[in-house]
This record gives sequence, structure tokens and C-alpha cells, in this order.
Amino acid sequence: MPMLRRYEHRRAQIVLLPCLLLLLLCTQPASPLKYTIVSSRNLHSPDFQSPKTSSSSSSPSSFTRTFVPSHKTPPNYGQYVAYNQVQNLCTSLRNTLSTLYILSAFDRQGSNVALTATLTFLSRDGAGMISTLLFARYTPPFSLQTDVKRWRYLADITCNVALICEFLSSYIYDLPPAIFTATLCATNAMKACCGMMAGASAGPIDFYWAGRDVKNLPDLSSKSAAQGTFSNGLGLILGAILSKAAAKKSKGNGLAYFGYFLLTVFHLLSNARMLRAVAFNFVNYERLVVLVKEWKRGVILSPSEVAKVEPLLFRIFGWGRGGRKLVGVLINEDDNDDSDWEGGLCKTKEGTVLLEDATTNSNENAQLCKAHFVAMHEGTQVEALADWAGFSKAAVEKGWDFDLSTLPDEGVRFVVKIEE
Repeated sequence: MPMLRRYEHRRAQIVLLPCLLLLLLCTQPASPLKYTIVSSRNLHSPDFQSPKTSSSSSSPSSFTRTFVPSHKTPPNYGQYVAYNQVQNLCTSLRNTLSTLYILSAFDRQGSNVALTATLTFLSRDGAGMISTLLFARYTPPFSLQTDVKRWRYLADITCNVALICEFLSSYIYDLPPAIFTATLCATNAMKACCGMMAGASAGPIDFYWAGRDVKNLPDLSSKSAAQGTFSNGLGLILGAILSKAAAKKSKGNGLAYFGYFLLTVFHLLSNARMLRAVAFNFVNYERLVVLVKEWKRGVILSPSEVAKVEPLLFRIFGWGRGGRKLVGVLINEDDNDDSDWEGGLCKTKEGTVLLEDATTNSNENAQLCKAHFVAMHEGTQVEALADWAGFSKAAVEKGWDFDLSTLPDEGVRFVVKIEE
């Protein structure tokens, strides 16, 4: 009995430790003394006034210095942080439950539990390392750049599938051990891909919240890490309570399954709302489709309005992707015989566009936007080019920057010799 009491006392200390740390962070310390240097020749001047002591309200609190960036952030940053912490908390709680059920599956092993668990975890870690290398090798980098939000949401979906498989591992363990080990290896491989996708998309998103200023990135990254630490610390406390309740077999596991399902739904919804708060002012293919579609109705949407309706899921097998195939053509002064391809290209490649040389003042990204607009236009090419001027001008007034666009060009370049 004394040993049990000591154990309960030590566990209570571990649970209360994050609360005490948070309390220390939120407590406003005593303001340091501030001095004002005044020239001695002004001390006896009739216009001289004693410097007033600055109030403590003028200095930011410890909570603000810990979790809030010092620079001015774009709108909806508070919404982004709130939903980001909600989804992070949901992931932390489900990780705790998944770990509980994985360990309970090992507990059914009659002998050599430690050896079996060690070999299984080693295999699982190895599968994660291999999947990380394969993802970095075969994932097209341009796709990560153009579809930041959709890659981020795909990372969350992949994480959910992996956690659900781990949560059901107690039933999988009744099958042969090789299937159980293979399942854990597959889940960790999916988690590794999730980390790669989320990490790749975090750069452009952080750059957006930094106000597109590289100098603000270090402070923003440190504040984001502090915010994640807070939600993970809260997840430790709630996870300890939740795992203790889920481990009670007398009450059944139905409540744990229902709670796990709710956490998964909250995780997906929170991620969607979090990504809706990011209003990029440059277009990719999906944002340009939304812009052109609403332009045909006589409305030009702002970046924040497009962020609320742009798709967050990848299209399957190109389903729903309209428009004509585009080929970007750069004109340089290199020698190349264009007598053969010019006529054939115009006949076989619908929507081909000539891009100006990089030495001119025209931006290639803006030219690609123009090319895609012409391809999406339902009229003739002459009508499309005439409408582009009004469309681009109205879009720029709404806050869009076509020079920063990330649009596909099919990876094709032709070098043409122009003779005067």
C-alpha cells in the first residue's frame, strides 16, 4: 500500500508539472526599471518636465512574448492558430489511444514480449525511414510548390488513416504476427509521408504569415513551436485521463471508439478551417479556375474569398479538370531550325502560347497566367486576349499578384530563332 501511494503521488506530480509551467509563463513578471537620459543643460530649463514612469500595460505580457509573433501578421492569423492547435490536440489524443492499444496487443503475447515489441518497433522505424527517402525521390517538387494547401490536407488524411489502423491493431494482433508487424510498418510509413508533406507545405504557409518577409521567419517559427508545445502539453494531461478511462474493460470500449471517431472528424474539420484562413495572393491552377469561373459571372473575387471556396482535395485521375493543354514556348536567340515544327505544333497542340524572352520586362509567371486564361476562355483567341486586359487589371486591384503565380507549363520548352 505505501508503494501504491508513492506511485499515485508521483503520477500526480507529473500531470501537474505542465500546468505549473503554463502558470509561470502566463504570470506577468515585475517590470524592469526604465531610465531616461536627459541632457544636463535642460534640467534647469522652465520647459523641462520630469519623465513619466511608463505603465506596465505598455510592455507585452509573458504570454504574448511566448506565443504571439512580434511583427504584424496578415488577417485571420488568430483563426489559423486556433484551429491549428485544435487539430494538433486531436492528433495528440489519438496518438495516446493508439499507443495504448498497440501495447495492449503486445500484452497478449505469452512470452518474449520485450523482444517481440523491440523487433516490431525496429521494423516500423525502418519502414518509416525508407518511405521518407522514397517520398523525397519520387515526389515532383513543382507539385509541392503549386498545391501547398492540398498537399497539407492530404498529409492530414494520411495521418488519420495511419492512426485508425494503429487504433484497430488490438484486433489485427489475433492474426499471424507477420500481418501485425506489416500493419505497423505501413502505418509508420504513412506517418513518415505525412511528416514530409506537412513539412514541405509549412514553408510557404509560414512565409505567408511572416508577411513575405524573411526577417520575420525566425520569430514566427519559434512562436509556432511554442504554440505546438502548449497543445502537446495539454494533450499529455488529457491523454493520461483518457487512456485511463479507455483501459477500463468493465465499461467496454464503445465510448473510446466513439470518442476516437469524433476526434478524427474534428481533426479534419479543423484542418480545413485552418487552411481556409490562408489567403495566398498568387494563383495556382485551382485558384485561377475559381477566378475565371466567377469572372464569367461578372464578379472578381479577392484572395480571401477564393481561399474559402478553393478545393482542398486532389482530383482523381484528372477528373473535373477542364481547359485545353498548354505548352509554354520561350523565344531565345539560339540557332535552331524552326521550319519543321512551327506548322505542326500549331496543328497538334491546341492552346499553344509564345512566351516572351526573359530579357524583356515581361514576367514568365504572368505570361503563363495569360496562357491559362486563354485556354479557359470559351471564345476565340482574339476575344480571350482582349478580355485578359480587363480581367488582369480588375484582379490586381483586388490584391492578386500574377508575377508570383505557380502554374503548370507541362515542362515543355522550344527554342526558336527569330530572324529580322
